[in-house]
Amino acid sequence: MIRLPSAGASIGFCAGAVVAFYPNEFARGTLTECLVILIFGTIGFLMTRRSLRSWSASRTALIAIGVTTCGFAMWLWWQNELRAVSGQDVVAVGSAAVVWSVAALTPVVLSSLPLRKALVVVVAALVGLGNWSGVATAQRAPGEVFAGIESSARGLRVYEPLTDEPVTHRTDRAVHRLVDSGGLDMRAIVVALPTGSGWVDARFVRSTEEAVDGKVAILAVQYTQMRSWLAYLFERSAVEDVSVAIVDSLDRLLPRNHPPIYFYGQSLGALGVRAAAVHARDIGFPIAGSLLVGPPGGVGDRGSASLVNSSDPVVTWSPTLLVVPSSPPTGCVIEGGRSPRAPWLPVVTFLQTSVDLLLATDNPPGFGHRYDERQGVALLGGQPQKLPWTTASSCSRVGW
Repeated sequence: MIRLPSAGASIGFCAGAVVAFYPNEFARGTLTECLVILIFGTIGFLMTRRSLRSWSASRTALIAIGVTTCGFAMWLWWQNELRAVSGQDVVAVGSAAVVWSVAALTPVVLSSLPLRKALVVVVAALVGLGNWSGVATAQRAPGEVFAGIESSARGLRVYEPLTDEPVTHRTDRAVHRLVDSGGLDMRAIVVALPTGSGWVDARFVRSTEEAVDGKVAILAVQYTQMRSWLAYLFERSAVEDVSVAIVDSLDRLLPRNHPPIYFYGQSLGALGVRAAAVHARDIGFPIAGSLLVGPPGGVGDRGSASLVNSSDPVVTWSPTLLVVPSSPPTGCVIEGGRSPRAPWLPVVTFLQTSVDLLLATDNPPGFGHRYDERQGVALLGGQPQKLPWTTASSCSRVGW
């Protein structure tokens, strides 16, 4: 026999489902959305299951299903809008039916479970969402991946892996390798600060080399083996220390007539670019330009440019998103991939953006935390002596 949830439980799960349906930044898969509904809905169910005991359970359940269906319709429309912009197929009818069924019928299932098993549902959904977010790391060493990036105009690449040596020893060795390999003969030298795991975006490398017909040297020094979000929380100083050491090594070891030097960093590497730019200004070391791509929390630098996808949750997420909307990075902002932006709501937008963080790289280039070939063009633009954002008319603001 079907046991209807109490009025409070129906309203609680409905509220959680509506929060899960609220517009997010990029297209979500069916499984992901179902897990988010289970997490938010079950939490709401558990919080309110003993309230509103005098209300009619059947009437409240019908109202909750109606409200949930309205939220589902909004979600379906928004997801198809996002998919149209990013060139993905619309949500299939079968997938949509599964999402609605999870949102509308789960309260009935939960009402027949004891509290302990309902908590298991939340934990299982959280674990499933974490596993679905792609926590596996690449099998090949990041230096090998960097060296193997295909390009139609391959330039000089130097990668210094992480070791137990002092950071200054590693940065000095990297600069010596750069010089010995012919880096001073290039039209430009680009210092690429990797992400936390040591990865350098292949699209950046390829577009940078092709922008100047391969007449560029790209230098990368690994600073940690942690994933970017872990390093951001527990080892943020590592990228700043390496960045400052690279500037010092370049200043000491390069001749004064060296090629123009540019700094690039994506994700956590963007924090390193900011540290390098500030240190270079302090010691008077000339940097021709610097580009922060997808900087965490919208971190910027007044002397640098930032390339930002409007749907990148890494840029918009911060604890303050609970109570105030996000704002663009300081300095010049170059617009990356653009997609519709949902209206900000206190708490709700923070929760949705937090979920999006887990899946930020599971997108086509130009959406979420995946950036396209605009990176190299934005940094060099085929003219190493002249940055494309040096004039106000060439710097476009993101529609925040």
